[in-house]
Amino acid sequence: MIRERETNDGKAVAIEQAVAYQNDPKAVNKDVAALEAVTAADIQRVMKQYFKDNNRVVIYYNQEKKAEATK
Repeated sequence: MIRERETNDGKAVAIEQAVAYQNDPKAVNKDVAALEAVTAADIQRVMKQYFKDNNRVVIYYNQEKKAEATK
């Protein structure tokens, strides 16, 4: 989202979306401010709310060594 705004085309798309969805071309600047306001504590709080031991999948990935894989 942020990197897309580094080009003129990306800036134009962001402004167009702000107009289309929020009816305000200046809303494009509010989006960035809202993202910058998110803290690590906010992420951890939301993570603890939604990621519980009973609703997650844990995948353990062990990559074999090449020598073992060619046997």
